[in-house]
Amino acid sequence: MTQPTPHRTEPRAPVGLPAPSAPARPGARSEAQRGAPAASTPALPSETSAAPRRAPAADAEVILECRDLSVGYDKPILEHINLSVRRGEIVALLGGSGCGKSTLLRAIIGLQPPLAGEILVFGQSMYGASPDERNALLRRTGTAFQQDALFGSMTLEDNIALPLRELTKLPGAVICEMVRMRLALVGLAGMAHRMPTAMSGGQRKRAALARASILDPELMFCDEPSAGLDPVIAAGIDETLMKFRATLGASLVVVTHELESMRAIADRAVMFAHGKILAEGTIDELSSSDDPDVHGFFHRVADPAAATTGAAIPSAS
Repeated sequence: MTQPTPHRTEPRAPVGLPAPSAPARPGARSEAQRGAPAASTPALPSETSAAPRRAPAADAEVILECRDLSVGYDKPILEHINLSVRRGEIVALLGGSGCGKSTLLRAIIGLQPPLAGEILVFGQSMYGASPDERNALLRRTGTAFQQDALFGSMTLEDNIALPLRELTKLPGAVICEMVRMRLALVGLAGMAHRMPTAMSGGQRKRAALARASILDPELMFCDEPSAGLDPVIAAGIDETLMKFRATLGASLVVVTHELESMRAIADRAVMFAHGKILAEGTIDELSSSDDPDVHGFFHRVADPAAATTGAAIPSAS
């Protein structure tokens, strides 16, 4: 079954950039050419300062909801999942490897139909919607995948500009300026013509975040955005995610194993284990939990049952 072609719509006016006007008539002269002073490009607040932390309002709108959701492949990995995300909130999805976090994320963004239950995005059913309605919902979201998913044959500029070129009718000059500003926002200013193979792991992660956010989404999904990075680079990724909320007004759902990252960015965390939601609350609440699995995760306590019990390795003597 072929996928429907996403309808082309104009994005919200990007931060720091005025909405584009209609293309000029052939031969028309710009204001600068007629002698009017050219307007300088306004700077993004986050280009020069760290993003402040602000908690979402308690009565903020629910923009993502999972109702009695079961996800998996041949059999369920997670069952009877009920969770919600409010506008302006950063929620971390936690749990051990293979617990179903990424499978849940795939279901939420429309890549893996759930086995049971319902997913509501901006109040509309993701899988009960028509193809056009689903595309319209996804158009308001952005996703940064764990392995960055950059096209190796395209420059950084072309990778980030791709959603704008495919889904909007914006002029090329406006797209180039939006890409320039988004590169500055994620700390990659001046790297527009770099190829992905010439970039470090941390730079590729930032590039993936730039592409995921280029349409100014209301809701962003990030799968292990700081995995495999050194602490300094990981802290920079955390700061970038905070900037997305402060500057773009985005809400974020972040899959992560990184304890320091979740403490730095998350308003709330949901921990999965044994095929269900094991615990939910603030990072402080989960850190002080008496549940053995939750306590072990937050305090790095090894599970004795997971230890190998094979024969002892003989000594070299």
